[in-house]
Amino acid sequence: MASSGSSLRGQDFVVAASISTHHLWKKVREIGGAYGAGFVFDASGLFCFTSFRDPQLVKTLRAYKETPAFLRKWAASMTESDVRRAIIAVLRDLDAPLPSDQKGTKSLWQLIARQTEAHRRQFRKEILSTTPADFVSFAERLEEALLSEQGQHVAVVGSEDACNEAEKSDPSLSLKVIDVFNENASKTNSRGMQNDTQVISA
Repeated sequence: MASSGSSLRGQDFVVAASISTHHLWKKVREIGGAYGAGFVFDASGLFCFTSFRDPQLVKTLRAYKETPAFLRKWAASMTESDVRRAIIAVLRDLDAPLPSDQKGTKSLWQLIARQTEAHRRQFRKEILSTTPADFVSFAERLEEALLSEQGQHVAVVGSEDACNEAEKSDPSLSLKVIDVFNENASKTNSRGMQNDTQVISA
């Protein structure tokens, strides 16, 4: 989501965390019946929607695509309290106490990334300045990324039946099934299937 010459801001991470706790939890976990769901977003601009033990593959993929619309709608009705809770959720993770080994690992990656104390102060300042307008801005950039086919991939671990059902519901998925767990994976049938566990990608 980060284009050339642009940089990600602390506000973006507040929005990203809210996608998991508000939109995906309700649409994919509560309504769809998945055991869990989330939105992963990192400093490079790479993003990933996830779910697991999910009985509603096609509906879940649709929920992912509906995320920009959710953000716009939620931003229009957000209260000051909603914004404050979203900010606190990110700061809670940012300031969580770490054991010594994890502190060392974190410091190492900060050093590798050339992240200074000034960078961290600026990041926190951006988090604290989050407003509903930042949710709208994020929605626009996410929508642009979702509409672009470049760099998009769908990967599913599931059964042959789940694969077939998903393709029937949405032929545009064009799923390619790859068996990665069977010892005789090289001896596949016409769909590349040997057992009940496959990696399905589109």
